[in-house]
Amino acid sequence: MWSNLLLIHTDTVLEKPIDLPDFEAWHTCQRSIYLSDTRIASFYQFPELSKYEIYTGYEAYRFLLEVVTGVHSKVFGESEVLAQFKEKFSSDYIVQEPLKDFFIKLRDQILEHCKIVRSAFLHGHGRISYGGIADLLLPAEEDVAIFGTGKLVQSIIPYILKKNRKITVIGRNSERMKELETMFPISTSYYEDFEVGIENYVLASPILLASILENKKDKFTFLDFRGESKISSPKSEWKYYSLDKIMQIISESEDHFNTIKPKIIQFISELSTAREQELIHLPHGWDDLSCYQN
Repeated sequence: MWSNLLLIHTDTVLEKPIDLPDFEAWHTCQRSIYLSDTRIASFYQFPELSKYEIYTGYEAYRFLLEVVTGVHSKVFGESEVLAQFKEKFSSDYIVQEPLKDFFIKLRDQILEHCKIVRSAFLHGHGRISYGGIADLLLPAEEDVAIFGTGKLVQSIIPYILKKNRKITVIGRNSERMKELETMFPISTSYYEDFEVGIENYVLASPILLASILENKKDKFTFLDFRGESKISSPKSEWKYYSLDKIMQIISESEDHFNTIKPKIIQFISELSTAREQELIHLPHGWDDLSCYQN
């Protein structure tokens, strides 16, 4: 089945996502991936795709597994991308209805192999996550305002709740804010109603903060997880950590992962090759195929 997988990838932040019929789009803060089946979709009809990375067959499967495992994440081995993948390819969020069964099988296979890879190489490294970094850099026993309501926010809240921190989530999605309030002992505020205080900031959404930062006079810690932009001239009294700075801190303390990465990539290649060989030896090679109707 995965011999028909088609994957388009870019790690450039897209101002406007491209519209590709018959492709399922998956966007994260670090990359955009478009997936489809070569039996019903082709990249040749889209000349603009020449500037993107294109993978087919088991090369596409290997690359997707590497992404979901966290091999290509700025925080090496982080687990947030795994949670985002599971959500995107849950049956409720798959857009391309004719390919739903195809993507569900792909999701299940990727999750199975991801679990094997993480158990073999990343067990005990759960602290290598955005939440663990936030806990490391934010002062203990101080208030924190988190801007955003997405999956990243949900994943880091349990870490920030440690050390007697009080959390206020700032957003615009009322249903999502209520959902987070039922999950964690936090308070919420609409962006328009937020009053600047002495709290530290975590920015996990592309919200414009110019007016809020103008009123921020005291010293505070500010973690900026936006990969596409950063504050160019933070005030000297701020402890401002751009995503680049956060990545630098990680690399200084986690250099040993440089030796693990090639081993993981090799292991992923072996897993994918083994799966490919299994299909080659199936009778007629038809057992794992899906049928599509025009």
